[in-house]
Amino acid sequence: TERETQIASHAYFDLAHDLNKVPLTVGAWQGKSVEESNQEVMILLEPEQYVQRLYQRESGEYIWLSMIGGRSSQPFHPPDICYDADGWQYDLGSHPIALDANHSLYGLWLEAEKTDTAGNHLEHVVFYFYLFPNSTRNLNEGIVLFKLTSGRHGTVEETLDLHADFIR
Repeated sequence: TERETQIASHAYFDLAHDLNKVPLTVGAWQGKSVEESNQEVMILLEPEQYVQRLYQRESGEYIWLSMIGGRSSQPFHPPDICYDADGWQYDLGSHPIALDANHSLYGLWLEAEKTDTAGNHLEHVVFYFYLFPNSTRNLNEGIVLFKLTSGRHGTVEETLDLHADFIR
């Protein structure tokens, strides 16, 4: 598509490499691996690789990074399916992140909120995109879903700026 972007990175984000080797320190962000506690996720998605991390900055902001890799369409579906099933209200759209003065990375963003059964108001801002190892997009070579999730830190735009800082 016209939004397809080639990215150079200091880490590998493909299924030929172990996604667990993505660094725990990303700029000012310090991460730790967190096991997925919802086994339904693993049963439904059947990922070849699944990495979930919590990254925080010294100033207190946090971002969850999920990387889900597979060679089938099973792990990859529109996010509204899960959010609908779990009772969230949301807005979904596309958002570019400026990588430098001449290049942007487009991803999908989702702003969601709901009140849980205990009466707590929950908010998510999610930014995600799909990574293919090359332009052929051959499913047999694998796909990695790269997803950032956080609460709202200020406005949605300020939160997406935080996500952009992490990605850059």
